Amino acid sequence: MQGQVIHMNHIGLNGLDPVAFLGHLKKQIGNPKFKKRYGAKTYFFSSQRNLEIFEINPQRFLPQLEGMCPVAYALGGKRHPGNPDFSQVVGDKLYCFSKPGYRTLGRVFPWLINRASKRYHYISAEEVTCEDLQD
Repeated sequence: MQGQVIHMNHIGLNGLDPVAFLGHLKKQIGNPKFKKRYGAKTYFFSSQRNLEIFEINPQRFLPQLEGMCPVAYALGGKRHPGNPDFSQVVGDKLYCFSKPGYRTLGRVFPWLINRASKRYHYISAEEVTCEDLQD
């Protein structure tokens, strides 16, 4: 739809191409010409091919925990938005962390990711900051 305005809060991964990132471990800005709305977010892709790959299996490329920080879930038991700039592939899944140092925690301590995934289904929608968590 030409002329359609997409609010920044509705752009998935801050405009990064999820297929390029997860498939090739490259942070590549997507082109609004190649976009797909999925859930409440619109994702941009760097090419028509990446858009088509995404359409085959979107769940494979989406950030886990709805893009919430797994460290906040695991240690604080709360929802806190992750930042795509601090994202990391752990295993074959994409996680967005709220602070750069939390990426290392997720990689070095895989139990954090497991704990966050288990708590994910039981946490309220309350959003908090991670300031109360130790760096």
